[in-house]
Amino acid sequence: MQEVVNKLKAVKGVRSVTVEYRKAEVDYDPDSTTLSQLEQAIKDAGYDTRKV
Repeated sequence: MQEVVNKLKAVKGVRSVTVEYRKAEVDYDPDSTTLSQLEQAIKDAGYDTRKV
């Protein structure tokens, strides 16, 4: 899970990341990044995404 945190924190505009079992909460600036960029960072860490 630390890899997910690291990948998300590397995305410009991400303010904070909390990851718990199968769930990530991300506070980000929508003027600096998009949901698609966040999803790609999670996929780059080796995990699938699902909107809830």
